[in-house]
Amino acid sequence: AGTLASGKDTAARYLERKGFCHFSLSDELREIIRERGNEPMRDLMHDVAIEVRSRFGDTYLTERLLEKIKKSSCRTVVVTSIHRPEEARALQQSGATLWVVDAPFAVRFERARSRGRIGDGVTFEAFKEQEERELASTDRGGQQIDYVLRIANEKIDNSGAEEDLYRAIDALLEKLT
Repeated sequence: AGTLASGKDTAARYLERKGFCHFSLSDELREIIRERGNEPMRDLMHDVAIEVRSRFGDTYLTERLLEKIKKSSCRTVVVTSIHRPEEARALQQSGATLWVVDAPFAVRFERARSRGRIGDGVTFEAFKEQEERELASTDRGGQQIDYVLRIANEKIDNSGAEEDLYRAIDALLEKLT
């Protein structure tokens, strides 16, 4: 888990190279949206996430994902797109160790701007607004990443180079063995 443009996907790709299977709660949302005949866009994903969490419970997406993980042949798994404390706790209760990736706001803004991903706030104001919405939404079922950060087992500071992130991940992996 982690803040916007903190390096979560970079960390997940690194773990994939180490043999982890990657699962994403956002992929669960994308699947639901496609089943409804729509294309997953950031705003629609936000709205559908609120809808399904409100309708089926805060751990609905996590429960769907855990079923897929159980049916897979994967021995080691990385899960991304954890946006609510209930999701994080459900994963922890299933035996997961929750790592969060974070970096200073200015570093993350520059990363978001340079990657040019559709849906990222490309102006400082838009990025700040998006961050505020995702950190502590008051919407029923909205994102509450700030709370997820607080209950993490481990925190990775990703304010440096990618190689620094990889070293931090390797150190945490060593702690798990």
